[in-house]
Amino acid sequence: MKVEVLNNELVVRIPMNDNLKKTQNLLDYLRYLELSSKSTANREEISNLLQEIKKGTWESFNDKRNINA
Repeated sequence: MKVEVLNNELVVRIPMNDNLKKTQNLLDYLRYLELSSKSTANREEISNLLQEIKKGTWESFNDKRNINA
């Protein structure tokens, strides 16, 4: 692994290997940190959003399988 500072950015070079899933998980986590650092949502808003997403996912699942709740 090589770490550099270039144009006021941190550049991390990771060699390709057989463990791409762990590398992708790390990149996903870093992206999450980047996006969430700009968020102004509070815990209640996040909880409400998660409930809406879960409800929409469940409804979509039921619709695709023609299941009536």
